[in-house]
Amino acid sequence: MPFRIPRRSLLCSLPGLATLACGNRKAPSELRLALMPTLNQAGFFLAQELGLFAKYGLKLKVEQLTRPEHVTALLAGGRIDIGFTSLNPAFINAVAAGARIRVVAGRNVLSPACGAIGTLYVNRKMFPHGLTDVRQLSGKRVSVPVPTSAAAFFLDTMLATGGLSSAQLNMVYLPDAEAIIALESGRLDAMVCLLDQSPAALSPEILSVMRPVDIIPGHQWSFIVFGRTLLNGDLSAGTRFLAACLEGARAFAAGQTPRFLSELARSQGLDPKRAWGGCRGAFSPDGRIDEPSVRRYVDWVVRRGFSPRTLPIGSLIDTRFVDALRAGKGL
Repeated sequence: MPFRIPRRSLLCSLPGLATLACGNRKAPSELRLALMPTLNQAGFFLAQELGLFAKYGLKLKVEQLTRPEHVTALLAGGRIDIGFTSLNPAFINAVAAGARIRVVAGRNVLSPACGAIGTLYVNRKMFPHGLTDVRQLSGKRVSVPVPTSAAAFFLDTMLATGGLSSAQLNMVYLPDAEAIIALESGRLDAMVCLLDQSPAALSPEILSVMRPVDIIPGHQWSFIVFGRTLLNGDLSAGTRFLAACLEGARAFAAGQTPRFLSELARSQGLDPKRAWGGCRGAFSPDGRIDEPSVRRYVDWVVRRGFSPRTLPIGSLIDTRFVDALRAGKGL
């Protein structure tokens, strides 16, 4: 019988792969993670279901939250190690105040195939012919969840195409679910939604009229953020975590579907097939951080007065983990 070198031993002997392939020889490291359970988390949950974190020698303790600001607070306080979140003023101000938290990888981008994120919807009776000019919104009742949300950023981006600002609207702040009900009944004229499924699919009284993806295509709006434990420690645990996440994201993009999606869609009253069927290309497959997207958002935060001063991009991001992963895995 021919002698065979075990695949694991072979990987361990290759330069650049030894740390990643053999990191789980040690006792698994437990990492504390917080995220919001939305459909765009599909890649992460698929990685969990496929056992990819265990493959890289990691254990996860996952906490599910409802607001990106909560993720930032937990990271800054050292109560979690990793956060999946959109950028928000709380993150930028925490870094400015000296918090050891940084964006380490990009996750979601605006994609034509996943156009519901950040889309502007109107009440059909108020706008029977749709929205022919964004200036038609002047003085109208328009909702976003909170003034500092990603929805508010997307709204301002769309308003700017017509020289309009949110100060010229009658702004209303409601959670997406409540805003949809108000829009359908005519108590709102328009809303920007961050749900993964279009409200227009839920009611004939709601029209989709404008998408930020048509203005800033490819804008990266969701990220992986590390806290001080991973930033100050050895690169290995953080790099292995990213390796597992990106494997899961690529598997989802290739057609695999986690049980999580069907369970979440049913819990929200959505059609599972419609919820994820056409939306598999909105992930950054290699985790690279798109700096123009970060700059665009930071400039908006300062312009709106949510942060007193702009910050250099280098103070908000840390590319060491993605760089190490690319060197070790050929990404």
